Amino acid sequence: MRFPEHNVTVEYHRTPFLVVVARPPENSPEDVKMTVRVDEFNWQSKRWVGGCYFQEGGKLNKTMGVMEGFKKSLKTWKSWVLEKLDHECSYVFFRSFSPVHYRNGTWNLGGLCDADTNPETDMKKMEPEPIQNTYVSEVIQEMRYEHSKVKFLNL
Repeated sequence: MRFPEHNVTVEYHRTPFLVVVARPPENSPEDVKMTVRVDEFNWQSKRWVGGCYFQEGGKLNKTMGVMEGFKKSLKTWKSWVLEKLDHECSYVFFRSFSPVHYRNGTWNLGGLCDADTNPETDMKKMEPEPIQNTYVSEVIQEMRYEHSKVKFLNL
Protein backbone atom coordinates (compact mmCIF):
# COMPACT_ATOMS: atom_id res chain seq x y z
CA MET A 1 0.00 0.00 0.00
CA ARG A 2 1.27 3.43 -0.86
CA PHE A 3 0.42 6.62 1.00
CA PRO A 4 2.03 9.31 -1.19
CA GLU A 5 0.73 12.20 0.90
CA HIS A 6 2.86 10.84 3.78
CA ASN A 7 5.69 9.46 1.62
CA VAL A 8 5.11 5.96 3.07
CA THR A 9 4.86 2.52 1.50
CA VAL A 10 3.71 -0.49 3.53
CA GLU A 11 4.48 -3.97 2.23
CA TYR A 12 3.15 -7.21 3.70
CA HIS A 13 4.76 -10.53 2.89
CA ARG A 14 3.60 -13.88 4.27
CA THR A 15 6.26 -16.49 3.73
CA PRO A 16 6.16 -19.52 6.02
CA PHE A 17 9.84 -20.35 5.51
CA LEU A 18 11.11 -16.94 4.32
CA VAL A 19 13.34 -18.66 1.79
CA VAL A 20 13.19 -20.33 -1.62
CA VAL A 21 11.33 -23.60 -1.96
CA ALA A 22 12.90 -25.28 -5.00
CA ARG A 23 13.67 -28.42 -6.95
CA PRO A 24 16.35 -30.64 -5.40
CA PRO A 25 19.91 -30.54 -6.72
CA GLU A 26 20.89 -32.90 -9.54
CA ASN A 27 21.37 -36.59 -8.66
CA SER A 28 19.13 -36.40 -5.55
CA PRO A 29 17.25 -39.54 -4.47
CA GLU A 30 13.82 -40.06 -6.07
CA ASP A 31 11.94 -39.55 -2.79
CA VAL A 32 13.17 -35.96 -2.60
CA LYS A 33 10.50 -33.87 -4.34
CA MET A 34 11.69 -30.41 -3.31
CA THR A 35 14.01 -28.57 -0.95
CA VAL A 36 13.81 -25.53 1.28
CA ARG A 37 16.85 -23.38 0.37
CA VAL A 38 17.89 -22.07 3.79
CA ASP A 39 20.61 -19.96 2.19
CA GLU A 40 18.48 -18.13 -0.42
CA PHE A 41 15.80 -15.62 0.61
CA ASN A 42 12.58 -15.44 -1.40
CA TRP A 43 9.65 -13.09 -0.87
CA GLN A 44 7.15 -15.60 -2.22
CA SER A 45 8.03 -18.93 -0.61
CA LYS A 46 5.77 -21.83 -1.40
CA ARG A 47 4.10 -23.97 1.25
CA TRP A 48 6.19 -26.75 2.66
CA VAL A 49 4.65 -30.07 1.64
CA GLY A 50 5.48 -33.76 2.03
CA GLY A 51 8.55 -34.94 0.18
CA CYS A 52 10.23 -31.58 0.75
CA TYR A 53 13.71 -31.46 2.27
CA PHE A 54 16.27 -28.76 2.99
CA GLN A 55 19.01 -27.59 0.67
CA GLU A 56 21.97 -25.35 1.46
CA GLY A 57 24.16 -24.27 -1.40
CA GLY A 58 24.12 -27.15 -3.87
CA LYS A 59 23.81 -29.84 -1.19
CA LEU A 60 20.70 -31.69 -0.12
CA ASN A 61 20.22 -32.22 3.61
CA LYS A 62 17.64 -34.91 4.45
CA THR A 63 18.49 -34.92 8.17
CA MET A 64 18.02 -31.22 8.98
CA GLY A 65 15.12 -30.72 11.35
CA VAL A 66 12.39 -28.15 10.78
CA MET A 67 13.55 -25.90 13.63
CA GLU A 68 17.16 -25.92 12.39
CA GLY A 69 15.87 -25.06 8.90
CA PHE A 70 13.74 -22.28 10.38
CA LYS A 71 16.75 -20.83 12.26
CA LYS A 72 18.91 -20.88 9.13
CA SER A 73 16.09 -19.28 7.15
CA LEU A 74 15.91 -16.47 9.71
CA LYS A 75 19.64 -15.85 9.34
CA THR A 76 19.22 -15.63 5.54
CA TRP A 77 16.34 -13.16 6.04
CA LYS A 78 18.47 -11.14 8.49
CA SER A 79 21.33 -10.92 5.99
CA TRP A 80 18.98 -9.82 3.22
CA VAL A 81 17.43 -7.07 5.36
CA LEU A 82 20.79 -5.77 6.53
CA GLU A 83 22.31 -5.81 3.03
CA LYS A 84 19.39 -4.64 0.88
CA LEU A 85 17.19 -2.25 2.87
CA ASP A 86 18.01 1.40 3.49
CA HIS A 87 18.46 1.61 7.25
CA GLU A 88 17.66 5.31 7.30
CA CYS A 89 14.12 5.08 5.91
CA SER A 90 13.05 1.41 6.19
CA TYR A 91 11.12 0.05 9.13
CA VAL A 92 10.87 -3.74 9.38
CA PHE A 93 8.17 -5.38 11.49
CA PHE A 94 8.31 -9.14 12.01
CA ARG A 95 5.12 -10.59 13.43
CA SER A 96 5.27 -13.60 15.75
CA PHE A 97 3.40 -16.83 15.34
CA SER A 98 -0.14 -16.41 16.64
CA PRO A 99 -0.98 -18.15 19.89
CA VAL A 100 -3.64 -20.86 19.87
CA HIS A 101 -6.95 -19.12 20.38
CA TYR A 102 -9.55 -21.88 19.97
CA ARG A 103 -11.39 -23.21 22.99
CA ASN A 104 -13.22 -26.54 23.31
CA GLY A 105 -11.44 -28.14 20.36
CA THR A 106 -9.50 -27.19 17.26
CA TRP A 107 -10.97 -25.09 14.44
CA ASN A 108 -12.13 -28.19 12.54
CA LEU A 109 -13.43 -30.12 15.57
CA GLY A 110 -15.91 -27.71 17.11
CA GLY A 111 -13.52 -25.21 18.66
CA LEU A 112 -14.53 -21.58 18.80
CA CYS A 113 -12.41 -18.46 18.78
CA ASP A 114 -15.07 -15.77 18.85
CA ALA A 115 -16.14 -16.22 22.49
CA ASP A 116 -13.34 -14.16 24.05
CA THR A 117 -13.33 -10.41 23.65
CA ASN A 118 -10.52 -9.55 26.09
CA PRO A 119 -6.95 -10.82 26.37
CA GLU A 120 -6.48 -13.91 28.58
CA THR A 121 -5.24 -12.95 32.04
CA ASP A 122 -5.25 -16.40 33.67
CA MET A 123 -1.68 -17.69 33.12
CA LYS A 124 -2.87 -21.29 33.69
CA LYS A 125 -5.05 -21.11 30.56
CA MET A 126 -2.40 -19.61 28.32
CA GLU A 127 -0.53 -21.74 25.83
CA PRO A 128 3.27 -21.87 26.11
CA GLU A 129 5.27 -19.49 23.92
CA PRO A 130 6.01 -21.17 20.56
CA ILE A 131 9.74 -21.90 20.22
CA GLN A 132 9.71 -20.17 16.82
CA ASN A 133 8.99 -16.86 18.55
CA THR A 134 12.12 -17.29 20.66
CA TYR A 135 14.23 -17.79 17.52
CA VAL A 136 12.67 -14.76 15.81
CA SER A 137 13.18 -12.61 18.91
CA GLU A 138 16.87 -13.59 19.10
CA VAL A 139 17.49 -12.70 15.44
CA ILE A 140 15.66 -9.36 15.83
CA GLN A 141 17.82 -8.54 18.87
CA GLU A 142 20.98 -9.29 16.86
CA MET A 143 19.76 -7.09 14.01
CA ARG A 144 19.02 -4.08 16.20
CA TYR A 145 22.75 -3.40 16.56
CA GLU A 146 22.94 -2.73 12.81
CA HIS A 147 19.35 -1.68 11.97
CA SER A 148 17.55 0.05 14.83
CA LYS A 149 14.24 0.20 12.95
CA VAL A 150 13.62 -3.56 13.11
CA LYS A 151 10.77 -4.46 15.47
CA PHE A 152 9.31 -7.76 16.67
CA LEU A 153 5.53 -7.66 17.05
CA ASN A 154 5.00 -10.48 19.54
CA LEU A 155 1.35 -11.44 19.52
